[in-house]
Amino acid sequence: DEICILNICAFKGEAAGDLPLLGVLRKASERCFVPLTIGGGVRDYTASDGSSVTALDVADAYFRAGADKVGIGSDAVKAAKGYYASTSQKTSIE
Repeated sequence: DEICILNICAFKGEAAGDLPLLGVLRKASERCFVPLTIGGGVRDYTASDGSSVTALDVADAYFRAGADKVGIGSDAVKAAKGYYASTSQKTSIE
């Protein structure tokens, strides 16, 4: 068993700064005793203040808010493939 929360509007804004969603995740993690998975918006982007936010920053915000797992989609996979294409390391994506 687990509960999955999908941030389907994350492409419109700043996932790491989505305070209502992070608040819901915090409250859910206080009362739920099954794993919480959150997905959506795990990507690199430029915040409205001009700062750079990485996919790891987004995942970190989700974990700090109480997520047990973070679901990643196409943008995160593309970023990982690009990173590993520039190195000689093998990936679990392949």
